Amino acid sequence: MSDENKNTSMWQRAKEMVKRVVQEAPMAILGVVSFSLLFMLGLVTLGISLMAGVAAIIMAKWQQRQMYNDIANPTDKRNDEEPIAAV
Repeated sequence: MSDENKNTSMWQRAKEMVKRVVQEAPMAILGVVSFSLLFMLGLVTLGISLMAGVAAIIMAKWQQRQMYNDIANPTDKRNDEEPIAAV
């Protein structure tokens, strides 16, 4: 008789556990999905910010390089301001 009681109580516990899992699973899945989406959104935002910073640095360096190499509009005025002296 004790084996039947063990089996009966085990089946009852299994049924209760299945019922509890069925009731709590949607909220758990929703929590995992929302956390994953927010985490991915944070990573995407971080990646976009880093790419924008790198692009800004590259563009600044490119403009600086263009200013030094512009023959038509020189920005270096030191040559004009230095006196010409004959030796």
